[in-house]
Amino acid sequence: MKFLMLLLFVFKLHIDGIFGFKKLTNQNIKIKEDKASHATEEWFTQILDHFNPIDPRTWKQRFQTNHQYYNASNGGSVFLFIGTESPIELKIITESAWFDYAKKFGALCFQLEHRYYGKSFPTKDIDDDNMRYLTTQQALADLAQFISEMNKRYKLPADTKWIAFGCSYGANLAAWLRLKYPHLVYGAVCSNAILTAKIDYGEYYEIVSEVLQAYSEECLNAIQKGTSLFNKILLSESGKKEINKKFHLCDPLEQTTYNSKDISNLYHQLARNFAYAVQFYNTNCFGYYDISNIKVDLLCNIMKNKTVGSTLDRLAAVNNMVLFESDENCLEYKYNKMIKSLRNGTIKINQSSDRLWVYQRCTEIVNFPTSSSPPHIFGNGFPVDFYTQQCMDVFGPKFNATFIQSVVDKTNMFYGGFNLKITRAVFIFGSVDPWHPLQIPKTLKSVVYIKGVAHCADMFARSDKDSEELKAAREQISKYISEWLKT
Repeated sequence: MKFLMLLLFVFKLHIDGIFGFKKLTNQNIKIKEDKASHATEEWFTQILDHFNPIDPRTWKQRFQTNHQYYNASNGGSVFLFIGTESPIELKIITESAWFDYAKKFGALCFQLEHRYYGKSFPTKDIDDDNMRYLTTQQALADLAQFISEMNKRYKLPADTKWIAFGCSYGANLAAWLRLKYPHLVYGAVCSNAILTAKIDYGEYYEIVSEVLQAYSEECLNAIQKGTSLFNKILLSESGKKEINKKFHLCDPLEQTTYNSKDISNLYHQLARNFAYAVQFYNTNCFGYYDISNIKVDLLCNIMKNKTVGSTLDRLAAVNNMVLFESDENCLEYKYNKMIKSLRNGTIKINQSSDRLWVYQRCTEIVNFPTSSSPPHIFGNGFPVDFYTQQCMDVFGPKFNATFIQSVVDKTNMFYGGFNLKITRAVFIFGSVDPWHPLQIPKTLKSVVYIKGVAHCADMFARSDKDSEELKAAREQISKYISEWLKT
C-alpha cells in the first residue's frame, strides 16, 4: 500500500509539472501515416553459416525499405542502416536524422535486422549449440550477402555507392563492414562505435558520475549520501526490511544476507537507473527504448527534492519511477533468477533477448561497465568478477576470465581496435557519452566531436531543442557524405 502511495505521490508531482514527466504511450511514438506509407517490410533468403560451404541451410531475414526520395538520375546511392541488438523499427527508416541525409542525396534506403534479434531467427531456438551462429563475422557476412542480393533485385548499376550507417554496436558493424568488404561498401557513418574491447570498463560509471556532477553537484551529493545510507542500513535486520518496502523488492533481503551475488545485482540495478539517463543525455531518443522519457533533469529534480524525504527515500523514488515506466511490479534482483532466465534458450519473437546480448558480450564485445573506478557514487558492488561469473554461470565454466581475455585479444586483433585503418569512414562521438573513451580511433582524422551530448545523438530525429553543436555536427557528416558521393 505504501509503495502504491509513493507511486501516486511521485506521479502526481510529474503530472503537476514539477518533474516534467509523462507516461509513455503508443500515441507518443506513433509514426505519421504519410511517412510510414513509403516504408515496406520484406524478407529475403539468407545463408545460415557463411563460412561452411557444405552447409546448405538458409533462413528468412527481415529488412525494411524506403524509396521515397530515391533518385537514380542523381547518382543512385544506397544508404544501409544496420540493425543491432533489438528489433528494427519503421521510425528509424522514416524519421531519423540519417533519413534526412537520404532525402538530401536522393538515396534508396534499407534497414537490415541483425540475425537472432526481432523476427530474424536463423534457428529454431537459441540454445548453446545454435548460439555459435551469433557472431559479428556472420552478421557482417549477412550484410554483404544482403547488399549483393539487393544489387541484383533492384538491378542497380555496378558503380552504385552503398553507404553504411550505424549507432553504437551498429556503428561497429558499419566500420567493420567497410573494413572487411570495401568492394561492397563505399563509405561508413559510425555514430558512437565502440571500437576496442576490454574486460574491466570501469570508466563507464566514472563518466556517469562526471556528467551528473556537471549537471548538478547537489544531485551527485544526494546520490552519494543516499547510497551511503543504503550501505549502512543494509547491515541491520530492520534496515533490510526498510529497503524491502522502500525499493519494492520482489524478494525480501533477509534471505540474501550472505549471497554477495544478489547484493551485487541489486547495486547494479540501482546504478543503471541513472546510467541509462546519462547514456542518452541531451539526445532526442524519446520512444526509441523503454524508459527513454526518463532524463537526467528528471532524476536530479527528484534527488534534490527534499519534500520526497531523505536521500534514501529519493533513491527509492527514482527506482520506483523506473519500475513504473518499465511496467514492473517489483525490483527483481535475485542473481539465480537472472541466471535461470539467461539460460532459457526459447525464442522471443520481436523482442530483445538479454541472453543473446550477454552471449555476444561474453564471446566478442565484452566491455563490462563495472563499479571499479572512483568516485564509486553507487558503491563498488559490481566489480568485473560479477560479469565474468555471469558468463560462466550462463554458458559454462570454460567462459572464465582467461577465456574472456582471449576474446578481447582476438576481437582487437581481428578488427584493429583503436588502430583501425580504413578510408571513407567518419566516426562521431558525444563528449558526455559514457562509452566515448572506447570510441576514438587513433589512426583516423575523420572524427566529429559533439560537445554536450551523449550516445548516438546525431542519429536521432531532429528536434527544436537540438544544440548548435549537434546541428553543426550533422552538417559536418553531410559534407563527408557529399564528398564521398562526388568521388
